[in-house]
Amino acid sequence: MLDITNLSYDFNVLEEKAYLQNGTELPNTKVLVHPNTGEILGQHSDNYTPINYPQVVDNLLTGIKEANLTSDYTEPKISVYDGGRKLKAEIRFPDLTINPNPELRDLTEFRISMFTSHDGTWKYQVSADGLRLTCLNGQTFADALSRISLKHTKFVDVDPTAGHVINQYETFKDKESLWHDYSRNTLSDQIVEDFFKSTIVKKKTYSSVVKNNEVQLENLFSLYVTQTHDLGNTQWALYNCLTNWATHTDYTDNTGRRLSKSPHNSTYDRTKQIETAMKSKAWENLCL
Repeated sequence: MLDITNLSYDFNVLEEKAYLQNGTELPNTKVLVHPNTGEILGQHSDNYTPINYPQVVDNLLTGIKEANLTSDYTEPKISVYDGGRKLKAEIRFPDLTINPNPELRDLTEFRISMFTSHDGTWKYQVSADGLRLTCLNGQTFADALSRISLKHTKFVDVDPTAGHVINQYETFKDKESLWHDYSRNTLSDQIVEDFFKSTIVKKKTYSSVVKNNEVQLENLFSLYVTQTHDLGNTQWALYNCLTNWATHTDYTDNTGRRLSKSPHNSTYDRTKQIETAMKSKAWENLCL
C-alpha cells in the first residue's frame, strides 16, 4: 500500500490533552489531531511546538520570491504522507542548470526541498540540491550549508530558513566543477566495493567482527555497473549510483513485489546515509 495520501496539506492541527486508555491524563503530554479526520498525528511533550504545513509552504514561497534568483520555477509539488503525519514540498528551477558532463548533455536542475512532520520523525528541514534530468536522480549535497534543520520547539522560527538555503545557489553552481572532476576520476571495481563496505552496507556490531549487508551490497554494485555503461568506471558513476539508490525507492522487482514498504521514509533515510558516506575518509580517498 502506498504511503502517500490524497489529503490536503492545508490544515492546522488541534492540540489536545493525552490520556491513557483508562482515562488517566498523561502529565506534560499532548497529542496533535487532524481537524478533519480526527486522527492522532503525533504525541509529544508540552514543549513541542507544531509547525503547521500552510505556514511552512507559505514561508518557502515567500523566501523564493525574496531571493529573486529567477521567476522561472515550478509550483510546489506537495506530498502528504501517513494520513497527514509527514509532508514534503519540492520546487524546481528549470532555467538554473549545470552540465558537468557536456559531451553527454548531463543536465542537473536546481531544486529546493522541504520536509516536516507532526509525528516527530522528520525535523523541519529545507535543503538545496539538484535533480539530474537524464534519470531524475535527486543529487544529494553533503555540504552542511545546503540545508537548515530545526527541532520543533517553542523557540523555532521558520521565517529566515528558506532565504538562507535558497542563497546556496552558489553552492549548487560550484558542483559543476566538482562533478566534472568526478567524471574524470577512474575507479576500480575493488575500490568501489571497499567504499560500499566501509560506509553504506556496513552493519553495526558489538564486536570487532566486521559485517556487511550482502544483499544491499549486491544491489548497490549492480546499480553502479548500470551507471558505468554511460558514465564509465568513474566517481561520477558511483555518485549517481548512490543518488539513484536513494531516489528510486518505490519500484517493484520482476515479481511485482515492492522494494520498500515506505518509499518516502527510505528516500529520506538513504539521503542521510549518502551525506554521511560523502563526508567519510573513504569518499575523500577516492580522489587520491
